[in-house]
Amino acid sequence: MVGVNMQVLSIVAVLLLQVFCVVHALKRGYPYHFVTIILLFPLIGPLAYLIIEMGPTLYYRHLRHFVNHIRPKEDPYQQLVRLQQDVQRHPTIDNQHRLAEIYMQLGQFNEALYLLNNLLQRQFATDPYLLLDKARALFALGEYQKAKCVLEFLANANPGFQSPQGHLLFARTLSALGQTQCASREFERLESHFHGLESSYYFLQHLRKHNNYSKAQEILKNMRKRLHRLPSHYRNAEKSWLKQAEQER
Repeated sequence: MVGVNMQVLSIVAVLLLQVFCVVHALKRGYPYHFVTIILLFPLIGPLAYLIIEMGPTLYYRHLRHFVNHIRPKEDPYQQLVRLQQDVQRHPTIDNQHRLAEIYMQLGQFNEALYLLNNLLQRQFATDPYLLLDKARALFALGEYQKAKCVLEFLANANPGFQSPQGHLLFARTLSALGQTQCASREFERLESHFHGLESSYYFLQHLRKHNNYSKAQEILKNMRKRLHRLPSHYRNAEKSWLKQAEQER
């Protein structure tokens, strides 16, 4: 009798867990096929959903705070000095690339570009990560036509390379060059492929720049909707893009 009661309680518990996960998923705006998985797999589906949806939240709210508290923080300028010393002792490709990245982080784009041009020699001439960083440095320096050429060369030399940030940079470069229609097409593609709100923010800027306010309003509305769907830990990181978009109206 006790065994039967335990079995009934287990079934009820699983059903309640399913209901909770289904309601939670629908409120978050997940597609219906996602909800179907929860229903088709009574125990595994809800547990997988909880791990995917709430696991990262627990990490970002609690564990990450603890890890960051005990991990010593390094100032970017201290990193710069350390990496400069590393490059002097061991001028490897990896050390020089990391030094170029910290230069860009500190806004020293000419220094970064000098390093990247030296790295893009011989067998590394088509390296997609070096080329993408070179395009980023050129864009930051206002060398939009050169940045476009580098991005096009990157795509031709590495047809299998996929980078959402690279596509976003290309769209922003086209916008900066005044190639309005081409830029709009690139931004439109990113709307369905870019997970965060950064791409939408720059699309919004592009639309407002060219007085397309009706489309801009549509994108802003979509940003609010997408932010609500994101897991809470990711939502906290992405809400700054929406805040900037709303402030710049």
